[in-house]
Formats: sequence, structure tokens, C-alpha cells
Amino acid sequence: MRILVTGGAGFIGSHLTESLVKAGHQVYVLDDLSSGRREYVAAGAELHIVDIRDAEAMAKICQKIKPEVVYHLAGLKNLRKAIDQPVEDAEVNILGSLNVLNLNKDWCKQIIFSSSAAVYGEATPPVAETAVPKPLTPYGIAKLAIEYYLQFFQRQYGIKTCILRFANVYGPRQDPNGEAGVISLFMSAALHNQPLTINGDGSQTRDYIYVSDIVKALIKAMGQSGIYNLGTGVETSLLSVIEHLRQLHQAPINIQSRSAIAGEVKRWQSDWQQAKQHLAWLPEITIEQGMQIMYQWMKNNYQINQ
Repeated sequence: MRILVTGGAGFIGSHLTESLVKAGHQVYVLDDLSSGRREYVAAGAELHIVDIRDAEAMAKICQKIKPEVVYHLAGLKNLRKAIDQPVEDAEVNILGSLNVLNLNKDWCKQIIFSSSAAVYGEATPPVAETAVPKPLTPYGIAKLAIEYYLQFFQRQYGIKTCILRFANVYGPRQDPNGEAGVISLFMSAALHNQPLTINGDGSQTRDYIYVSDIVKALIKAMGQSGIYNLGTGVETSLLSVIEHLRQLHQAPINIQSRSAIAGEVKRWQSDWQQAKQHLAWLPEITIEQGMQIMYQWMKNNYQINQ
């Protein structure tokens, strides 16, 4: 199939693109390389360097490709930046996303969207898809807005849509300078002998899911529709992440604290049973396994993330 991956040079997108190319698909990548890297694009995929906000440039590319399936992963992912600069966040994550949807509506059969658990806001874990979305941040608001736009495009144009609400994804290629992944931030700081910065007291929990498990779900979403949570169902505190890192790093780690981020939820745990039932998917990598793989990768490659 002709498949378009926006953000395909980035952290999750590059891993997805590799899997799609290996499966024999004709893969096209759209990325402005603001956080993605050219060297991450899989051999065999065709890279187009473009900002999704540039409707004119996007139109020329999409008209030429006419993708049958669109994986939409491009966007700003930094929570703190979204809070500080909500207009830019909306320009990229809402208006840019609308360009992706609108410019492919005439030929696309399916759009698979990387949404986020941030659409729920503060909810009592474990959180299922039936929970009422109450996003607390511009990032979560933008994700929810695109979910609603996707439902409109499905009704209006008959495009099948699949919405995947990611928990906290981590793994090799996650850029500690450009993304919101705390594990990559902590590993980079430790490897550079810098202090680890904790927002609040470190007791906040997240559901950390390894990138290969996310990619498997993205692949399984092809041909499917609906809204699905993707997580492990395991709550892990920030202090526990630091303890896992101590065991891997085997060197002193300094910690400094700062005030909690407004809008940051205290606890998170995903209920992923719908994905298990309808996508035949389940997470396989534990936090200990995933952090070990990621730490070794960052130890060997962290200079490219500076």
C-alpha cells in the first residue's frame, strides 16, 4: 500500500516507518526535521522535508503521492512548551493536522492518529476509553480537537479512522532536547553528569510503554477503526524510574527539585483491554527491560542527541 507517515523521521515515526518498509509497503515520510533526523528515516522510504503548516507545499506532495493510508504522528510534543506557547502549539497540532486531513480526504482510505492520554486530564486510574475527556493542557486540548475532526472526516467523507491514545512512550531515538519523555531526559542528564530535575516530589506516576509495543499497535491498527488506549496498565512513579536508572548507571546521580507543572496529572494508568480485544494487541516489554535497552542505546549514541 502507499502509506504516508507524518513525523516519520522522529522518535516513534522512524521506528514505525522501518516496520512498514520491512512489510513491503511503499512508504513516504513527511517531516520538517525540527526534532526528527534524516538518518533515522528507513532505507526505502521517501523523505519529503516540509512543515505541515505549509498547505501549499503539502498539497503538491500529497497530490503526487495520493496515499491510501496516513499515519499522522507529526506535531509538537513538549508539555511545558505547549503551556508557555499555546498559539504555536495550536498552529502546529491543530491547524497543521487539519492540513494533513483535508489535503488527503479525496483518496485516503484510512487515517491512524497518534493521540494521547493527555486528553483525559485528571482521572482515577486505571482509565478506560469510556472516561470523559477533560484535557488540562493545550497539548491535550489539541489532541482531543483532532480526534473530533477525525470523526467529522469519517462521517463526511467515509474515511476510516483509528485513534490511539498513547501513554508515556520511551525508547531509543527519543530526543531529550525536543520531546517530553522524562526517561530520555533523565538518562541524558545522568550520562552528562548533570542533575536530574524532578517536578514536585517525584511521587507522580505514569504508565511507561516501550516504543516497539507502540509500533506493533500502530501496525495492527491498519484496517481498524475506533479509539484505543495504549499502555502497560502498570503505574510507575518518577522515583521508581530514578531507582531503575541508578541500577543501570552504577554511578552517583544528583537530584534537584522544582515546582510541579500546572496541569500535570498526579497519577496515570491506562486500561488497554479494548486494544487487546479489538486489535489483538498486548504490551510485552517491561519498564526494566525497556530502560535497559534504551540506556545502552543512549550510552552508545547520546552525542547525537546533544
